[in-house]
Amino acid sequence: MEDIMSNSLLRLQVRIQQTFAGLRDERGQSMVEYAGIALVVAAIIAVVVAAVSGSGGGIGDAIVNRIQEAIDSLG
Repeated sequence: MEDIMSNSLLRLQVRIQQTFAGLRDERGQSMVEYAGIALVVAAIIAVVVAAVSGSGGGIGDAIVNRIQEAIDSLG
């Protein structure tokens, strides 16, 4: 009976170690990093769009005016 219990506990210990070893695997880490970068870029774009549309286009108009002034000064 003790041998059965010891074998069961040993199998359980091996499974737990294999599970933790699988969690430390870093193969999918770069995918998570790229997803994080994509989320940051999307958040920045959302903030810029909200700022341009929320302020009546003031920022957008200022950018367009500066570009037009630069073009006008060339020709």
